[in-house]
Amino acid sequence: MKLFTEPLEALSEYRELKEDILQDRLPAYVAGCVDSQKCHWISSVSEAYPTKLIITYSEARAKALYEDYRFFDRDVFIYPARDVIFYNADVHSHLLVSKRLAVLKRLMEGERMTVITTVDGLMDALVPLEVLKQQIIRLYEGAVVSQDQLIKRLVNMGFERTGQVEGPGQFSIRGGILDVYNLMDDCPYRIEFWDDEIDTIRSFDVQSQRSIERCETYNIYPAAEMVFSGDKIRKGLSAIKKDVEKQKKKFAGEGQQEAAGRLDRIYEDARDAFEGGYGESNVDSLIRYFYPETVSLAEDFDREQTLVFLDEPHRIAEKAESVTREFEESMKGRLEKGYILPRQMEVLVDVRQIFRLLEQRKTILLSTLEQRQMPMAFKSQYHLDVKSIQPYNRNFELLVKDLKRWKKKQYQIILVAQSKTRAQHLAADLESYELTAAAVDDLESSVLPGQIIICGGRLHGGMEYTSLHFVILSESDIFGEEKRKRR
Repeated sequence: MKLFTEPLEALSEYRELKEDILQDRLPAYVAGCVDSQKCHWISSVSEAYPTKLIITYSEARAKALYEDYRFFDRDVFIYPARDVIFYNADVHSHLLVSKRLAVLKRLMEGERMTVITTVDGLMDALVPLEVLKQQIIRLYEGAVVSQDQLIKRLVNMGFERTGQVEGPGQFSIRGGILDVYNLMDDCPYRIEFWDDEIDTIRSFDVQSQRSIERCETYNIYPAAEMVFSGDKIRKGLSAIKKDVEKQKKKFAGEGQQEAAGRLDRIYEDARDAFEGGYGESNVDSLIRYFYPETVSLAEDFDREQTLVFLDEPHRIAEKAESVTREFEESMKGRLEKGYILPRQMEVLVDVRQIFRLLEQRKTILLSTLEQRQMPMAFKSQYHLDVKSIQPYNRNFELLVKDLKRWKKKQYQIILVAQSKTRAQHLAADLESYELTAAAVDDLESSVLPGQIIICGGRLHGGMEYTSLHFVILSESDIFGEEKRKRR
């Protein structure tokens, strides 16, 4: 996106930060950033890196960053945090799991992407990525595969066996035909066997059952964040049973018979979950019994290939402390009443451990106001002279007045309209006010001093780099956000 990055080359802070990144003089701290400008800054300084991890403080903020960042990079994904307090809820959201697994899938395949998550998304204790990677089933036409072994592996990977595939995370088998629906795919795939040899692989439509496209290879990825083998299940259930007996003896000694009685339910539910097929279960809160060694999501990112950005680090630290406090208070009460086992208290990664990890990574901290106390150390500090654009509230005359003022001062001006057609209309409207503007499709073009360029895209807010004489306006700044009707 040369149109948006080239003007920044004249900014000393931008050049020096890029040199810091090149020489690995990180973490670095950048103050003075505002709203949408953070996405512009992140996409510009990280162009050379295939993977970016953006960490923020709330789900709403993550969605706002996602909407803005999509303008600069389409390969962006949200990694939602699990609600650790309600791990044992009966409703297991396939949508949340599929979003998380979509990120893990791309990490396993080493694909280019930007991931936006909240700090509590990093606090989840996860199965090491290598464990999930070893479970990928890679099928191809002509391969000889035992159907019985394939079915067993699919169940261990979290797939639910059904009579007919209707949604993601399911598989069915009829004679020599296996239908399987990856959580991250748009449609299921049908693998036809000739004895134990794969004859054809085709994608098909769920409703009509008609084939869409034939392909030579197909990869099946885990449908859950925890994968199990028979040996791992036995060891995990044995560890749970041992802890249950230990806690029951403790409660019995304290005269808490009711609490002791509840503990058996934990073991029975876990055992029944595996007997009924793991695809229907939710044993994430018991992860420490099956995987004593866990990791944070941040550890799954390659250190050399990833740039990490913290959006308002002090607010991230506050959010992490709030999540930890709320979790400990809730779980302590449940532990005392026999609703959970001790190791179910260990599903959160300590935020101090996360910050120590990020100090060893290529990390850049971004904040609007300069903060005296930061949750982690940094090696260099910068301050940007940037401000948000005040809304024009459909006052086109005021917009024209500002554009003429900026043009006179030789500003480089970019307007982002919501479509190419609207960009052309906006250029025509400005022409009637004696302002020449060029509507362009090529984002690799340049904007010259005193020039107005209009391009299509969605950006929620603009920014002005005052010292740089560079301004980006969004259509939302001029006309306000479009209100979409809810269905």
